[in-house]
Amino acid sequence: MSRECNASRYIISSNGAEVYDYISKKVIYKNTISKEKCQSLYDIAEHYKCIFSIHQGNVRIVNQEKYNDETEIVMGPDVMKKAKDVVQCVIMDKNLEKMKVVRNKILAIEGIRIINESKCLTNENENSNGTIYCDVVEKNTSKGRAINVLCNTLGINRNATIGIGDSYNDIEMLDFVGYSIAMGNSLDNLKQRVNEVTGINDLDGAAEVFERIIDEKPPFKKKEIFI
Repeated sequence: MSRECNASRYIISSNGAEVYDYISKKVIYKNTISKEKCQSLYDIAEHYKCIFSIHQGNVRIVNQEKYNDETEIVMGPDVMKKAKDVVQCVIMDKNLEKMKVVRNKILAIEGIRIINESKCLTNENENSNGTIYCDVVEKNTSKGRAINVLCNTLGINRNATIGIGDSYNDIEMLDFVGYSIAMGNSLDNLKQRVNEVTGINDLDGAAEVFERIIDEKPPFKKKEIFI
């Protein structure tokens, strides 16, 4: 997407676990999960017959087919043979009660964190239709840390950065950047800690911010933006 819209050459992926320059094809930063922790996560997924996915660069290696596209490699029970330089693991299933049990099993593993998950796992009022997931990374992984690394690499002052987010995995990013924006559909506690709340996704809230940035309207003069 960044390449298609001629945006930044730098990609922060896997919830902040990796920073990549797609023009020079250079990895600027990578925070990997140990093979032992990956194995523990895989064992949980296998025991409860869930989809297990490991993220390596631009591909996802899975034990069961999920998306059926060029970025997905189905390895079946051999998925752990490819567990090298893994930046993120994802466990998925459509059964809410099963995934609640899986979530508790994940939380019992030291040194990792669930950085993003289906909202229905912690809020019974949220819709539980479709695939329910837990994104798992190393404990100290965050978008904020990744942006800090990128800013230091490029010599950008954090006060000259903007962040837009709407969920728990955006908290560290919004705390780090110089000017923070929450989407209108964001969690309430996220809205309370930012500089500004824009419109909801469905009403082009982000686009409204982008237009102001392009026009360099205050407070958006000469700033870098992260989403």
